[in-house]
Amino acid sequence: MSPAPAGDRGREVARHRRLSVEDGALVLSWEDGRREVLAAPGEVVSATWVPDVVGRPQAVVRETLELALADGRSLAVPLDDWLGADDRAVPFEPSGAAVRPLDASGSTALRISGAAAVAEALALDVHSADGLSPGAREIKAGGEVAIAGRLLLRAWIVPALVAMALAITGLGSFVALLWATGVLGAALLVSLVTSLALDVAADRGRDRLDLPAAPWCPAPVSPTSRAHVRTAVVSPGADWLVVRDEHGRECWTAGPDLGGVRTARVRGSWLAFEDERGTALQRLWWPSWGDADQLASRLEQLADRGYDVAEDEAEPTGPSWRRPPRPGDHLPRDRDGGSATPFPAASIAPIVLLFLLRDLRKEVHWVVVLPATAAVVLALVVMVRGLRRAGDLRTRAVTQLQRHVHDVAP
Repeated sequence: MSPAPAGDRGREVARHRRLSVEDGALVLSWEDGRREVLAAPGEVVSATWVPDVVGRPQAVVRETLELALADGRSLAVPLDDWLGADDRAVPFEPSGAAVRPLDASGSTALRISGAAAVAEALALDVHSADGLSPGAREIKAGGEVAIAGRLLLRAWIVPALVAMALAITGLGSFVALLWATGVLGAALLVSLVTSLALDVAADRGRDRLDLPAAPWCPAPVSPTSRAHVRTAVVSPGADWLVVRDEHGRECWTAGPDLGGVRTARVRGSWLAFEDERGTALQRLWWPSWGDADQLASRLEQLADRGYDVAEDEAEPTGPSWRRPPRPGDHLPRDRDGGSATPFPAASIAPIVLLFLLRDLRKEVHWVVVLPATAAVVLALVVMVRGLRRAGDLRTRAVTQLQRHVHDVAP
């Protein structure tokens, strides 16, 4: 089992964290190279599929595979963390009386995530239950910033609240406001520098990767964003199919040799990678990747790597098959917290600036003012960088006819 699509700070998790059965043992592989044996051979005694409605009022069904061990412990594997497929493969649906699958055999997520294959490798039948056992250990696949990093990213909160309270209520002298500004500026500066450092490190690690096969780079014949041309990649190997979108989010989907994707099917203007039941685990809107000749060449490569190739002239319909937004359209941020730029922290910059300009005729302690001034400037940098990474500041489209894919200027 491999994680759902992840980008930026979660990219290493998507690349390396795996839940697998090896010689009868259940093994969790971590992104730092560690291998944790969760259960020895024969130690898992039962597998239970548990659907649960979470969130209000727009609730969704969250499905979990619970594995009970012989010593009384249990492991809970949330399937939405381990989909290893396009986000649209198992769309989130509003909760209601009829949205839950009737039993484990009706769960698409159980199959697409690989959880059904894990249970089969452990020689277990999957049963259904209404709730998880108390004290179950949750085996997540999401990336998290270390505790020290989380504290630094939020270093601005307490001084910001103090400074805002002083500004709103008018409490304290100018000196008190000035020192509050200095503390806030220093904390904000630390928070912003930490965020930028984490983002830059994530960007540098994006291309430090041995892909499973020679990558496909976009050569679009329809308008698309510069970010798509610079960043998106598809690497279809026999073991793993890797898809990276324009936001740098990567998804590692099991290929033919691992029992995941079996068929590469042309469906109208789409190239879909489907499992044995015909579910499209990955979708590429081909005009944003190349022309008909390039598609024919790519299909030959896929056939050589063990993929079945099929064609269907009918254009697919439904919300899962909407063409990508045009350049300049607003796109939501990815759910794994790709770019965790602290926009709330950056928004404190105007308050800092107002404090600095409150009374320039009075004596100003530059030791206090300089950190706040630096934080104001850096906050603007962080906000612009975050907007660009979110796709909100795209300026023009790039097509194959406008500029060669490898010559696109950043």
